[in-house]
Amino acid sequence: MKKYAILAILSMLFVAYMVFQVFTSSQNTKVSKTLQSLKQETTCSTKPSRGLILTEAKLLDIKKLADYETYCQSFATDTLYLNVTLPTDTSSANQLAAKLASSLEEMSNYELKSVVSITPPASWNSSASAEFAAGKYTPVLTTFYKQLVSLGITAEKLGTVFFIPNPNLPNFSKAYLDPVVYSKMYNLNAQILKTELPAAKVGVLLSTSTYPTVGFSWDQGEYLSLMPYIKDILPVNLNALAFSGFPWLPAGGTLGSSVIDPHEYLRPRVVEEVLQATSGITDVYYLTGTFSAGYPVDPKRTVFLPPKERRQILTQTISTLASKTQENQQTHIILDTQDKTDAAQDSFDWGYFNSSFSQNPAHAQVLVEFLVNARKAGLPVILKLGN
Repeated sequence: MKKYAILAILSMLFVAYMVFQVFTSSQNTKVSKTLQSLKQETTCSTKPSRGLILTEAKLLDIKKLADYETYCQSFATDTLYLNVTLPTDTSSANQLAAKLASSLEEMSNYELKSVVSITPPASWNSSASAEFAAGKYTPVLTTFYKQLVSLGITAEKLGTVFFIPNPNLPNFSKAYLDPVVYSKMYNLNAQILKTELPAAKVGVLLSTSTYPTVGFSWDQGEYLSLMPYIKDILPVNLNALAFSGFPWLPAGGTLGSSVIDPHEYLRPRVVEEVLQATSGITDVYYLTGTFSAGYPVDPKRTVFLPPKERRQILTQTISTLASKTQENQQTHIILDTQDKTDAAQDSFDWGYFNSSFSQNPAHAQVLVEFLVNARKAGLPVILKLGN
């Protein structure tokens, strides 16, 4: 009898042990999932990194993306910003189309999308703009877009095209583009592109700060109305809007006001004016960034933004843009990460790693945190890596 009693007790203990094990296993699974979730929140995306596959690409921008995914320990972005020079003759139109088509095809193979900026050559001036508006370059552009189509480029592969970005900056022989002339150029380009690719998306990219005179200094930009650049563009030719705005510090030893508040340089009143006038636009882009250093040629003039301040600016960038996003409108952030310190004396390092002034690993951590927080805020990030 005692034997059966002992067996019964042992059976009960065994059942209790098994129940405890199941409960513990269940709890451990929940804890494991929670920890995994927390781990994902510290990566740039819930998607896995594409790893070494990206390093096998021919396009340098795709190779660079591999480094970003190394820092992210995950997927970094699905869209890259490409810059293309505006062709000025039939020969260059064919060559540039072939180069762009090759890049877009390879990006498509890596499941990457693009935003394409078409920028005039450095020698471009007001006379060339007037000739463009009058139709001189129509055969050249027609050749360019026809060649893209013949090489298999679709509207989806091409992505959104921003024609002559920042016409209100003094980038054209130290002058800005006249708004009336720019509108004619823009409408003409859009008409030619949409003739070849009817589903193509075309957009305007404007600097939030305008330089209205030929004689200028970078610290004299004003927040003037951008409507002159918008009002004559045909609605059928306007599929997206973009605004560029960046923090700025005066060179060391000089006078000038710092501009480090994203609400000031990304969403001034003039931007709100454009958005209200084009309320049907669903995709809005903001080209921005933070620098680690500026004016590198003369150490006495060099200024720095430590990682802590870069983090604060990017955090404010997200809160500024997320809070202003309208219903049925998607806001995108184009993050400039180029090291431009070799370009000119008054240049800046916008990079976060592998650049002239970003040796401190804290800069890379700032980038990762920004990509994480932008994702959480529902703001897709497009990387401008330089090409």
